[in-house]
Amino acid sequence: SFLIALKLAQYTILSDRKCERPILLLDDLFDKLDMHRVAQLLSIVAGEKFGQIFITDCNKVRLQSTLDRAAAAYRLYNVGNGEILDEFFSRPYVAAKIAEAKLPDYWREIVGDRVADLTGEFRLDNHILYIGIRSSVVRQELFYRRDYLQAELNRRAGVRLVNAVIVR
Repeated sequence: SFLIALKLAQYTILSDRKCERPILLLDDLFDKLDMHRVAQLLSIVAGEKFGQIFITDCNKVRLQSTLDRAAAAYRLYNVGNGEILDEFFSRPYVAAKIAEAKLPDYWREIVGDRVADLTGEFRLDNHILYIGIRSSVVRQELFYRRDYLQAELNRRAGVRLVNAVIVR
């Protein structure tokens, strides 16, 4: 119970700091809690405060009946040989979030280590990439290559993440 409370507290802190609801993973929940506590936990996380929740269990019937009693909307997946992961990661929202997390790596690949090391601020906000460069010469060069940088970042990401690049 303590670890579950800690996980929910961590969720709340992340949610408050990022102003969005993170994904909550409850792995092998039935092995850690009795059915009464599972029902209580499901009633808590079924509220609007929580976003996507992944609950894993090796007993499909038990999981399905528990979720039915919780009266919350859910989708049940069977995982076999990693097939569910391919489907999950190919969803547009998930693919975009993964690509967004890889933007700094793409940046380093495009501009090289020396320029990447001169990069201070690197922030994507509302599809606008803000880049702070500590060298005025490099900043000037990148300013003129903004369209190329935008196109190349989007190409490597495989999704349109960046609508504009602001170099400062």
